[in-house]
Amino acid sequence: MNSRYIFFILIPVFFGLTSCNSSKPVEPAVFEFSHKITGTEKIEAIQTKEIKPEAKKTTEKQSVETQNTDLEEKDIKPLPEKQPIKDTENHFIKRFNIGYLTFNVGDFYAELKPIESTDNYTRYYFRLFSRSNNFIDYLFGWRSNTVSIFKTDDKGVYPESFQSKILLKNKAKEMEITYDASGKKIASEQIIPPDNRDKRPAVPEKLKVATYPPLPMAFEARRLVIKAFKENNFNQRGVYTFTLPLYDGRRRSDINFILTKKKVNDFYYLKISEKQLAGYTDNELKDIKKGDKTVDIYLDTKNFWPVSAIAKSPLGSAKAIFLQNCSNGFEECIKLSETQKKDSN
Repeated sequence: MNSRYIFFILIPVFFGLTSCNSSKPVEPAVFEFSHKITGTEKIEAIQTKEIKPEAKKTTEKQSVETQNTDLEEKDIKPLPEKQPIKDTENHFIKRFNIGYLTFNVGDFYAELKPIESTDNYTRYYFRLFSRSNNFIDYLFGWRSNTVSIFKTDDKGVYPESFQSKILLKNKAKEMEITYDASGKKIASEQIIPPDNRDKRPAVPEKLKVATYPPLPMAFEARRLVIKAFKENNFNQRGVYTFTLPLYDGRRRSDINFILTKKKVNDFYYLKISEKQLAGYTDNELKDIKKGDKTVDIYLDTKNFWPVSAIAKSPLGSAKAIFLQNCSNGFEECIKLSETQKKDSN
């Protein structure tokens, strides 16, 4: 199981993360967005920030702790100031952990908050931040900051913007997508640095129409799950299936969902698989062929949010689990978890 499978299969099935692969190492970048998307504005020319080397540390542990502190202070963007909206079911800050075999791979934090509500729709701000832990951090140096804004009503989810910056093995990749007013067509998109088309083929424009970026896709999947139970859309075997089109800025795939009506260990059970359509490198396709890449997800029966997920491979299983709800804000949740880690060491 390679790093892409750990970071880009398990985490996306929770709340959807775009992905990148890295090879040529560079010094750690200043980890913040080059450009801030608001609503559906077009992306202007993006200037990459100067890459600054960090001072050498005397120990590996000190280096990791210093990186984490920098992320807390610089990387987490504040939520746009809006009037508070009462929406406890779809308003949360959660912390999760992902592990592979005996390794503590990393933590990720999710924040969902309604920022506008009308008689016709609700507008959401969805943020996901993740980073690797301990020895895995030494190997991969994973950091990710992802933000999406979208609207939703009784009929669906309509993305407005998607922005993600990822650091892996000291190589940064940033991508930004904005959508037209319908949420069906991409208005603009950029990837920095651009993909090498000799290795990664471009996704045809026609395949991008009416697709979801990862975070809005996760919200749409949850909406369909809730609808299935509300309207009893299950077949005679107690199974409901649906497919959602995903475009993460680099790859195009169909995500297949199988939902069972019967509870498993007091949770609702959802199985996810991916059908690759375009934009994959030869190495990615070879890795996919090595074994089963389905993911088992267990949902709480009250709000239908995931509490755990298990991804299987020929070498073992990776597992993501819910750890805690946070009530003191996104940044405070990260700081508190870092304090808990230091106290346990």
